[in-house]
Amino acid sequence: MESTPGSVAGRILARLSAEGDRTILHERRDGTWQGLTGREIVGRVRRLAQGLEATGVAPGDRVAIMAPNGPAWVLADLAIQANAGVTVALYPTTPPDQCAVILRDAGCRVAFAVGADLATRLRDAGAAGMRVYA
Repeated sequence: MESTPGSVAGRILARLSAEGDRTILHERRDGTWQGLTGREIVGRVRRLAQGLEATGVAPGDRVAIMAPNGPAWVLADLAIQANAGVTVALYPTTPPDQCAVILRDAGCRVAFAVGADLATRLRDAGAAGMRVYA
């Protein structure tokens, strides 16, 4: 994964790298809010982007995200952009039949979901062969 330095993702990742160990985001883990540093965010985005690349996601491929607003959504979106992919956003409240239409029309090959319930909904609605990561 090498995002183009002038791309939106490239610029965001460069800025996050420059922040180093400064806390940028907070996420809820084990019932408490914990900080994520610029370095941690860049590391997670790189791992997600490498995972997308390893599954065969190429520039221009569509990747769905079904998650509430929060750090997980941001990290998945940045990883998709870092691979020059196209983010297809699905609200967690989107009914399964509408998810199926959106996923099919967009031609999503891969999807990210936060939590087992949302992952199951995507798998149930997904196009044949679509991979869902929770």
